[in-house]
Amino acid sequence: MPGTAAEILDDEVRKVLCPEKINTATWLEIVSTAHQLGIPTTSTMLSGHIETPEQQIRHLEQLRSLQQTAVKHHYPVQITEFILLPFVGQDAPKPLRRRVGRDQPVLQDALLLTAVARLYLGQWIPNHQPSWVKLGIEGATQALEWGCNDIGGTLMEEHITSMAGAKGGTCMEVKDLEAAISSIGRPCCQRDTLYRTLYPAPMPPNERTEKVQFR
Repeated sequence: MPGTAAEILDDEVRKVLCPEKINTATWLEIVSTAHQLGIPTTSTMLSGHIETPEQQIRHLEQLRSLQQTAVKHHYPVQITEFILLPFVGQDAPKPLRRRVGRDQPVLQDALLLTAVARLYLGQWIPNHQPSWVKLGIEGATQALEWGCNDIGGTLMEEHITSMAGAKGGTCMEVKDLEAAISSIGRPCCQRDTLYRTLYPAPMPPNERTEKVQFR
C-alpha cells in the first residue's frame, strides 16, 4: 500500500497544506493497521514548503516509531521504503505558492534532508528512494550519494507532479536508470516492490559480496 498522503505529519502544517486530507493520527492508524493485516507499505515526506526543520524531524520520528512498533509486536510486514518528495510549487494554489516563495525544489536542501533521513531512520527503514520526477534524473543520481539506495522505477506516464510544474519528465526507461547508476560507479539490479532481487539473479551465499545493490 503506498504510504502517500503523509505530506508532513504535523496537523498545524496539514491545516494549511492539505486541509482536505486525513489528520496525522488517522494516517498513522491506517498504516499500522495495514501492517497488522499483512499489507506492507511505503512511507513518504513532502518537504520544502511551509514546514520547519523541527516538523521535519517530528515526521521522521513518527515514521521510525511506527516501524519500531511493527517490529516490537511482530507484525507480519512493515514499511519497505522511505521516499522524499520535494515540493513543486509552480502551479500550486497562489496563496500557498506565495508563502513558499519558489516554484521548483532546491536540490541542495533535498540532498541534505535525504542524508538526515538516512541517518535518522537508520536500520529501521533501510531502503531510501529519491524522486527523479521531482529532482530530475541528475538530482536523483546525486541522491544515491547522499543516502539513497534505490533510484526508483520506470513510469509509463506521470501526471500529478508534471501538472504541478515539475521538470523531471513523465517517463523513464530501464537503460536510462542503469546509465545513471553506472555513471557514479554503483552496481545495479532489478528488484520487486518488496526489494527481492529479480535480475541479475542473487549469487550463491559463498559468492556474495558486500556491495550494496541498487535498483
